Amino acid sequence: MSQPGLDKLKPQPERPMIKRIKFWEYAEIGYDTEKKAWFVQFFNDAGQSSAFHIVRNIFIESGNAIQYQWKDAEGRPLWHIRERFFPDDIEDIDIDVKTHDMTIRFREDPDIVEETVKEEFAYLLYAYHLANIEGRSENKAPMGFLELYDSNGVRLRRFNNRWIVVEGAKRRTVGEFPAIRIRIDRKDVGKIIVTNTVLIVQGHGKRNTRT
Repeated sequence: MSQPGLDKLKPQPERPMIKRIKFWEYAEIGYDTEKKAWFVQFFNDAGQSSAFHIVRNIFIESGNAIQYQWKDAEGRPLWHIRERFFPDDIEDIDIDVKTHDMTIRFREDPDIVEETVKEEFAYLLYAYHLANIEGRSENKAPMGFLELYDSNGVRLRRFNNRWIVVEGAKRRTVGEFPAIRIRIDRKDVGKIIVTNTVLIVQGHGKRNTRT
């Protein structure tokens, strides 16, 4: 017996879907709890849905993605959770018309980088780009940047185009538009971890290290 909603998936041409859909700026993987089926929804540059595919299973070959969520607008006690990805990261997308499975192939990954920042600094500033600049493709969502400063206000180092996560660190807003920032003093920073896509600033909260 086929799952509800899978009958809406019409046979596709042999060419990968990514070659046919030229009008999407980002896409999201989600699960429809009513139809009991996975789906991938594509959005254009205006944030409007441009394609929607219900599938049985989704196979994701490597790549990066981020979690996105929002509260249910109809007041139900739940959140909608999606996993979002962007076209510049994708090599191709296929749907098997016999099994109703979708395969998403990401482009070749760069070497995984993870660094714990060791520099001495007096404070850090971070903020979020409102548009894509400094080498980031227009087909990706803007990300954040973080800068380290000494006690004289001289910038020591800059990390650009990262998703920023702050865990248990005291911080405050500073600056005037357009140079608005969030500041964390060195005494309130326990550790800074940097990877290819994420920058994590940890405070001095109680640590429970699991092995």
